[in-house]
Amino acid sequence: MDETMVGEQTRYIAAYLLHDAAANVEGYITNYDAAELQGAEDAGMVILAEYSDKSRERVKASDVREPKPTANGIELVKAEDVDELMEAVIDVFDALAAELFSPVLSVSSVSATAVSGGPDTAGEASAARTFAAALAALKSIVYEGAAIR
Repeated sequence: MDETMVGEQTRYIAAYLLHDAAANVEGYITNYDAAELQGAEDAGMVILAEYSDKSRERVKASDVREPKPTANGIELVKAEDVDELMEAVIDVFDALAAELFSPVLSVSSVSATAVSGGPDTAGEASAARTFAAALAALKSIVYEGAAIR
């Protein structure tokens, strides 16, 4: 299998197909069980790798690996990976709120509607309320299931 550079774009395997030469039909592989793929190859089926540039190449069953899902060449991630990242982002913003604003505004006590105590000047109070509202909105997306999946 050739996974080298093609021009300025990296060529990668986007999918695998199973081709029945006798019946002249083919379909995309969705079950990557090594024993089943080897059985299909032993029965005379042809396994094809389809690359990102739409070219195809015959491959052996032993070389087949489930491709990583991509969209326009960008690897996609699982929802739980995004959830962990967003929780880390919230932790950073909580720490930032604790450092920049009074202790009253830090951690989970931050609320978009109730900012008590707070900074001394009107500008600082406005900035604190804006930050608190944005952080509360982010938390509601992450922790209350409002995230887009």
